[in-house]
This record gives sequence, structure tokens and C-alpha cells, in this order.
Amino acid sequence: MKILVSLVGEQPTPNLIPLFDKRTLAGPEEGRWRAVKFLASGATWKVGENLLKALEADSNTPNSAVAGVARMELKQIEAWSLENARQNIKQALEEVRAAYPDDTIVVNFTGGTKIMSLAAYQAAVEMGVEMVYVNTEKAHISRFDKSGAPLNPPSPFETKISVETLFRAAGREIDQGKTRDVNAIAPNVRDLLWWLANNYDGAIKDCLLPVQKYIQNGLRDKTITAAPYRAPLAPNSKISQEAAGRIRDAGLWAWNGNEVSIEQSKWEFVKGGWLESYAVVALARDNQFDEVSGPLFPKGINLDKEDMPDIDALGCRNGRLALLECKVTGSQEDGGLTNILGKLRAHERLMGGLYGASVFVRASEENKTRVETWAQEYGVNVVIGRDLPQLADRVLKIIS
Repeated sequence: MKILVSLVGEQPTPNLIPLFDKRTLAGPEEGRWRAVKFLASGATWKVGENLLKALEADSNTPNSAVAGVARMELKQIEAWSLENARQNIKQALEEVRAAYPDDTIVVNFTGGTKIMSLAAYQAAVEMGVEMVYVNTEKAHISRFDKSGAPLNPPSPFETKISVETLFRAAGREIDQGKTRDVNAIAPNVRDLLWWLANNYDGAIKDCLLPVQKYIQNGLRDKTITAAPYRAPLAPNSKISQEAAGRIRDAGLWAWNGNEVSIEQSKWEFVKGGWLESYAVVALARDNQFDEVSGPLFPKGINLDKEDMPDIDALGCRNGRLALLECKVTGSQEDGGLTNILGKLRAHERLMGGLYGASVFVRASEENKTRVETWAQEYGVNVVIGRDLPQLADRVLKIIS
């Protein structure tokens, strides 16, 4: 069997991918992992500790890919002196070889500083140890023999790492008591949301959004003060009429052909909760993702369990995270565009880093160009209005 010796950088995911790679797990026993040892600098020591916690927790879940993988003691190495780092890594490899004399050692030199990677390569060649490098751009693992020569071609990796494990590796926990998935959305509501998105102009633009805007303005101006909230709705088109009827039949509002009436308990959904639910439905619909959640409530392991802002929807595929924030308009009432984009970028950096992407999902096409320009400035992807039916494909493309 094999022992993985892995350099730890700021992003934990490259350390997990070889351990969860389905090709390795499905291969012969001699090619599977017996143990893992992480090598971290002082700056990435906490990441190494989080990785060990994540693997320990994952190993106790049913059918865990790392259930039988031993976790060796974390070792600190020099980050900026090539000679010191090389000696540190050689010492670590000697310790592993002494503990597992009959197994094959493999060094993963993806993480850490460039000095650490070069030192790991030199130490591995000197000691005759195989190596791997995780290429995230092309989603493959490059392998090197004991002399340091690349083995061609690189092999695509295919992993299924749970969102919980990815979050723990990033120093976060998930509040499972509050987090939901698509099964929390009634089947008839799922069908309704899918139909609305695929009939955007008549169903959302000319039916749902005007009602939401009328009531929102009334609550702001205090012309509407108590539930049930009422708004005029006498649509002319067949699609808009059908949309009003479908929403009524789903129990989300009352409609008499001229006016909508919404109870307090349904307002949050009509106001914007429908878009968050739609995002979860869209991502989960064709099983293109390994895992879909939403809303998801993270909290920090290293922040005294302090709650963090929720994530409206999240999709995970092949070790990559897509973090979605869903707003009807992104106006000040919705939290303000710059605040929304800033929140998304913060979530991406904390939970996904290079292995994640942030996506702003917006129902209204009003000021579309302005929103797209701001999102581009913040490095956030956007899916707006008529593009809602392609949400899952767009997100999958972003993280692939």
C-alpha cells in the first residue's frame, strides 16, 4: 500500500484530492492509501490541524473513503530556506519509511511555498520517492517517478468529498440543525419554481416581480402596514395568468383575478425565498453535482463557534465548491449590491479559495449591465433573469 506525505499550503483541498480520488480507491489494494502525513509551515500549521480534524470526522461516516487511512503526526518544516526545508522533509520521509518499511511513499508537493515544493522535489529524488502534483486548472494529477521524471499522461482526478469535510478542512463547521437540501422543498413547489424560471417573461417579470415590488414599496412607505399584504394583479397574457394561478394553487398567495393577498407566513417566500429555493432545485435537478445544499449555515471552528452569514445555495462537484447568493434585485432593500458581492467573495476565500467560485443569482434584469460590471470588478460570476433555466449548467461550467 501507499503512504501520502503532503505539503500543506493555505488551501486544504489539494491535500484531500489524492486521498479521495476514485481511481485510486477503485484500484488494486497495493495502490491504496494506508496513511497520510502532513508537512506544514508555521503559517499553515492551523490548516494542517484542520485537515486532520476533517479526516478524522470523515473516517467515522458511512462508506468513508478514508476510513482505514491512518493519520500520522503533523510535522513543521521550514518555508523559506531551501536547504532547511529539504532537510526537514528528508527527516519526515525517513520517519515515514521507518514506520512503514514495506509500503510505497508518495510525496504530494502541490501545497506550500515554492521553496517548500522545490525542497520536497529534491528530497524525494534524493531518497527515491514517487511524487504527485494536483493540477486544478485541468483537474488532473501529474505523477513523477523516483528519479523525478514525469509519467505521461497525467490522469484526470475524480473525487467525491462531502461539503462538511471541505468546510472542516477550511476551519469551518456546518450547523446541520439549520442547513437544508432539496428534500426540504415540497415536490409541487419544486415543479412550480422550475416552471416559473422557464417562463421568465410572463411568470416572473410580469407577475411575481411586480407583486413583490408593490408590497415592498408599500411596507417601506408605510402605505401597507399589516398582513395580509395586498397588491393589484390583473395580468393580460396567458402565461402571467397561468403563473398567478399556479402560485395560488401552491398555497403561496390568494388571487381573485384582480388582486393578490399574501399572508405573513408566505411573504418571506414570495419576497425572495422562492429564488433561493429555485437555486437549490436547479442545482439538484439533474444530479450533476455531488452534493447540493441551501440554505447552509456555517460557523467557524477557529472563531469560538461564532455564526457566519448563511449561504443561500451551494453545489459541490469534484472537490470544488460553488457558493450562491440569491437576490431578487440586489437593491439596498436586498442588502446592497456591493455588500452582497463582498459577502460572496469572503465566503469564496474562506471556504473555497482556488477551489471555489462565487455566483450572484438575480431575478430582476433591471440595470443588468451595471450589475454585471460591478460583479466583474469583484470577481463574482452572475446569472440573471432569463438565464435562470441555465443556472446549473452555468455553475457547473464555472467550477469545472
